[in-house]
Amino acid sequence: MAKSKTKKDTALAKLIAAAPPKALSELILNLAKNYPEIRRECFDYLKENTAVSKMLQRQSEGEAIMSIWAELLPGLEDLDAYGGGSYGMEDQVWELLYEITKRLTSKKVDETYRREILDSVLPFIQSGNSGAGDALDELAYAACYSASELRYLAESLETMHDDWQTRNARNIYRQIGDHDKYLELRLKYMEIGSDYHDLAGFYWETGEKEKSIQIAQKGLKKATGRMDELRAFMAERAQESGDRATWIELQFDQATDSLTLDKYKKFKNACKTEEWKEYEPRLLKKMKDTGKTRRICEKG
Repeated sequence: MAKSKTKKDTALAKLIAAAPPKALSELILNLAKNYPEIRRECFDYLKENTAVSKMLQRQSEGEAIMSIWAELLPGLEDLDAYGGGSYGMEDQVWELLYEITKRLTSKKVDETYRREILDSVLPFIQSGNSGAGDALDELAYAACYSASELRYLAESLETMHDDWQTRNARNIYRQIGDHDKYLELRLKYMEIGSDYHDLAGFYWETGEKEKSIQIAQKGLKKATGRMDELRAFMAERAQESGDRATWIELQFDQATDSLTLDKYKKFKNACKTEEWKEYEPRLLKKMKDTGKTRRICEKG
């Protein structure tokens, strides 16, 4: 049996050593043209091992990103068409999407390539059927370096008429300082506590603190569900102003919203002796009304 040869004395190594530069160049270009993963490896290797201008570095990074996109696209199309796929396929698509996102966040990719990848991603975001929504959202956001690019993304998301993407668009408008557009989208949907918390937080950040408190108070009365953040916001305001009575009442509301043993203990520890005397009967009544008295007492 013949001994195995080292890499240095293989026939391929000898052919490469003997080949003229033109032949090697043609070989690499042909392989890169037909195989996206090889194209990406070529860009990465040559960038790392060749002295080139910053402009070419940025162009090469953009081309590498588009190669990764071409590599993952067939899998993403299958996931989108069938609403998911095998764990192996899903893992590969997610891994490559995050690889693109990581490269984009380096801030070393030219706008031309960033717009191309963004426009390629948007139809899959709109479809929402691939199961890779979070990764696609992150990639789209990472592709935007400037306020004008973020606005383009927000406007694209807004046209999808999807609650989640409208939320993302709204947050982008807020981020880039387009308060009118943020408020336009925000005021269209004010139902749960987190909606009121978001708006109250906006007014607090922009210095309209009285209006912020008014919105939060309105939310405590009108909102249905998802109240934790809103109550915490108001509890912080009450604590800052020294309003102990309002603060402890909000702690009671937090504790009795889906009451658990941990919440029971936390609220009890928050109460002063006189406060506990007042709130214990109310807490027991809540427990009785929700059928949790026995379960919580047994656990305690």
